Amino acid sequence: MEQVILLLVIGLISLVNWMIQKSAEARKKRQMQERIDRGEVESSQPMAARRYDRSDEEPEAEGDPAENMRRLMEALGLPLEDAPPQPVQRQQTTPPPLPTQPREMMQPPPLVRTVREMEERGEMPPPVAATPAQRPKLHDWQRKAAKALEASAAAEASRTVKPSRARQMLRQPESLRDAVILTEILGRPKGFQE
Repeated sequence: MEQVILLLVIGLISLVNWMIQKSAEARKKRQMQERIDRGEVESSQPMAARRYDRSDEEPEAEGDPAENMRRLMEALGLPLEDAPPQPVQRQQTTPPPLPTQPREMMQPPPLVRTVREMEERGEMPPPVAATPAQRPKLHDWQRKAAKALEASAAAEASRTVKPSRARQMLRQPESLRDAVILTEILGRPKGFQE
């Protein structure tokens, strides 16, 4: 059923397209007839009845490229004095000869050695003695920020830490079952456990 409907739709579209083409041709004929009636176009050879010469239908034979270029220039309305440039011949280049002697091999970079190996061989430079560094001068806002940080660190240290809710639950023996269930749910899968 769907195929029949599809064929009908395609047929309808083709019919409408054909009608549009025919109306366009009729419109052109009418316009041409009106021009002939007004005397704008000679009626000796109407456009629809124009015949082409046999030379128009035949493709040009591959002949002399200079002659073809001359015809093209005439057809384009360009002056014939400007001759086309001569085709450029490509120069045949040969690749450079291969070297007769192999190149010298470069030495590979040195292997990476650990600090311990370098110390054992005595290649490690002696450590530089650290000199007491001078403290840079601090601005007022830096001093205030440092004091505020020290005060907050002291307050954190003095505060007693309450055990978390999970730790409180684990202290009771009845909640051990709940803890085992939570580790089964939230823990690593059995396949990844060692």
